[in-house]
Amino acid sequence: MRQIFAAAIMLAAAAMPAAAQDAPSVAVLKDLAPTGKLRAGINFGNPVLAQKGPNGEPRGVSAELAAALAKRLGVPLEYVPFEAAGKSFAALAAGTTDVGFFAIEPVRAAEVEFSAPYVIIEGTYMVPKDSSLKAIADVDRPGVRIAVGLKSAYDLYLTRTIKNATVVRAPVGGGKAMIDMFVNDKLEVAAGVKQPLLAYAKDHPEVRVMDGHFMEIQQAMGTPKKAGEGRTAGAEYLRAFVEDVKASGFVAEALKRSGQSAAAARARVASAFSGESQVSRLERTPHYCPEAPRWPQGARRRGRDDVRSAAADGARSHRPAAPRSRNSSPPPAARAAERARRAPAGPGAGRCGRPRRVPARARRGQAGPAGRRARRRSARGSSACGRC
Repeated sequence: MRQIFAAAIMLAAAAMPAAAQDAPSVAVLKDLAPTGKLRAGINFGNPVLAQKGPNGEPRGVSAELAAALAKRLGVPLEYVPFEAAGKSFAALAAGTTDVGFFAIEPVRAAEVEFSAPYVIIEGTYMVPKDSSLKAIADVDRPGVRIAVGLKSAYDLYLTRTIKNATVVRAPVGGGKAMIDMFVNDKLEVAAGVKQPLLAYAKDHPEVRVMDGHFMEIQQAMGTPKKAGEGRTAGAEYLRAFVEDVKASGFVAEALKRSGQSAAAARARVASAFSGESQVSRLERTPHYCPEAPRWPQGARRRGRDDVRSAAADGARSHRPAAPRSRNSSPPPAARAAERARRAPAGPGAGRCGRPRRVPARARRGQAGPAGRRARRRSARGSSACGRC
């Protein structure tokens, strides 16, 4: 039944935009599908990522990503279900599955090659309604017991960061194990993924979920790491696959189809612009000035590397054309050429060639020193871009 449903999901994944990724090499297939099929571990313990269909078949963003990857590789897909992240991780580390879906954690990175995150979810706390613990920072104090799922992402994180409170682990992992222990043992706090905690609190008014979060859980795809050699080809292909499905919007649509409110992680590549550079897009914006000493608002958020690549992308560089060392000035001829290049293109034009604007105070004919200064500025002019 699982294999039949896997074939159905692979047909649904065919609606995905055409892949920009290269066809898999023999080394990639050897790493990601050594048995001739893709064995994907699906963790039902995180309801944000995976849900069960009417017949127990996997659904959700994890299942759809596994189907899309199998389609790219051109191999059959087999789902291997688990009820907790710890069990899914153990199977991947043992080599009984080929890919899995986990939160990125340093402890796990010793055995697994991770992709970049494709979904960001929050880990938070649930407490009794009348608890004296009001904020996230209040939890880490002596006498507070925190229920967690065994070997879950928040178990690993809190074990590493909690200094005064006590982390109490449920005998098994899974989405509800820590809630059951929190209720049955009357513990002070339950830690877990925000969405299932909110769903439980909605039906149980005796508890409440704290505002904010103690961690951001970065969910990624992973493939086993071999001691001494690594799975370089397969890991690199998997990373490129994740970036491509994020950039195409496939991850966001899969989350929407499964009714989840988690945020898809941002892609590190801008494949949606068909190779168009960040700088060339800036040039088409109404506030762009190629002669400006600074970049327009928002350019810094795109990263300094995009600005540094301006010359390579064909944009006009802000540096003089003549090369010079750091401690020397350009020769006189180069300085004259630079002044000529930066000279206004005509009457009323700025260095960028756009018409100058007249300050409002000068247009109104304001009297007094401020008006005189404004009229002097208007005589010199200021560019429409406000930079040159």
